[in-house]
Amino acid sequence: MTNIVLLYDRIRWEEKQLHTKAEERGIDLELVDARELLLTLPDSDGIPSDIVLQRCVSHSKGTHVAEYFESHGSLVINSSLSGRLCGDKLSTSLTLAKAGIPHPKTYVAFSKERALNAAENLGYPVISKPLNGSWGREIALLSDARSLKSYLELKENSSDPEDHIFYLQEFVENPGRDIRSVCVGDQIVASIYRNAPLDDWRSNVALGGEAKPCQLHEEEQELVLKSADAVGGEIVGVDAMESPRGFLIHEVNSNVEFRGATSGSGVDVAGRILDYLTERASK
Repeated sequence: MTNIVLLYDRIRWEEKQLHTKAEERGIDLELVDARELLLTLPDSDGIPSDIVLQRCVSHSKGTHVAEYFESHGSLVINSSLSGRLCGDKLSTSLTLAKAGIPHPKTYVAFSKERALNAAENLGYPVISKPLNGSWGREIALLSDARSLKSYLELKENSSDPEDHIFYLQEFVENPGRDIRSVCVGDQIVASIYRNAPLDDWRSNVALGGEAKPCQLHEEEQELVLKSADAVGGEIVGVDAMESPRGFLIHEVNSNVEFRGATSGSGVDVAGRILDYLTERASK
């Protein structure tokens, strides 16, 4: 019998759903807490597993453990390479650009002075994002040079080297929402609008964004699937925005949270993921 492992470091709604749906379907899904692992190198035996669904909240933890499982012959979904590409916004942007996928105009600077130059080129307001992170944390909307300069000085005093890399993006005029699509294999299983709350410009469901059903046009579906394929993702969330110059992909998530997509679309996303895992296991 194929052994399917769900690797986690925090049990969220999504992991509970996957576990519950697996029990209902009689699927042997073994939950493994990455925090309890002790990886021994060299290790000729490793941890027995055929397929690993990598769901760690910690990007670095999940990527390294994925590499370990891969080194012992396990099929990891998503792969460590896909996790690295999606977990770093600069890597994601470069990958999307190389694939010719429309993306918000972005600058990356390594000094305060060059970051201020970049903002002048973009035009205010500008958005500053950390290279790593989710749920809209540490994302700032800066309205003018004075506010950006203060923000950059605060970052420069951080002890984290990555805080000294400034990822600046244009503020895209949009209808107050973005679009989250969950891709499983080569299919889009659910798409939702994430409407920003009245008191915030960010639309993340974790921050109070409201999920509503979304029907993508054919060319939009193609861009979403092309984005998932570009990062090598088998189960990912692709985030897009409607803009005056068309449909823009701004992020791809290799550890996608799908509670909002499930409630907003009515699709059993956890069930679709399990269908895909069992299909992969049978090959």
